[in-house]
Amino acid sequence: MHYLFHLLEDEVHARALFHHMMKQCGPSETNIILSKSIEEAHYNASRYAFHAEFLDISLPDGNAFDYLTQRGRIQHPIVFITGHDDFMLEAIRQGAMDYLLKPLVQQDFQLCVDRVMAMVNQQNLKTRLAINSLEGIEFLNLTDIVFCRADNNYAHIRLQNGRELCVSKTLKWLENTIASTDFVRIHQSYLVNKAFVHRYIHSDQSILLYDGKMLPVSRAKRAQALTILAQ
Repeated sequence: MHYLFHLLEDEVHARALFHHMMKQCGPSETNIILSKSIEEAHYNASRYAFHAEFLDISLPDGNAFDYLTQRGRIQHPIVFITGHDDFMLEAIRQGAMDYLLKPLVQQDFQLCVDRVMAMVNQQNLKTRLAINSLEGIEFLNLTDIVFCRADNNYAHIRLQNGRELCVSKTLKWLENTIASTDFVRIHQSYLVNKAFVHRYIHSDQSILLYDGKMLPVSRAKRAQALTILAQ
């Protein structure tokens, strides 16, 4: 599984130390999205579905507490990394999983990452996907999703009953949010539920679904996709 973390940090040395320690202590398949300001953090939060966030508190254009308040309810782990020890009470009120002081100490960071990963892995045992619609929030069973198709900054979700939903999220956001080994990225434009895959066709470099629909498999994704589909 690939993990997506968010680092909100404007100090060059602090960013370098975080990356170094994450390589030492974190999971091997980790991508870190970097934000150097509150404005950039909001932009990245609108594009990505993070598994966890590591936040400095004082930024040039605001503070991380205001950022979290404006984000609303957040279910993934939040860790504050700061040079100040007088914000701990507010961090607890914001639901922080941990509060680390700079400079980072590897032993403390390792314990923090272990706790974060335990929570992330528990959360990923999800069975449903929440999608915003004009009428409210719609909850989809992952087992009902056949595939998802990219359409620029939108995505189409095809359900087992033939219904198709258009959502204002990227395919990458759906992939990170679903975060299930039952789904495989076969193409830049397609994420498919492997339970609905009938066979791979070499001549067309595509997969045939049980409903007869064909989906393309890109050369870049083929080896990894076929390995996952065979599991």
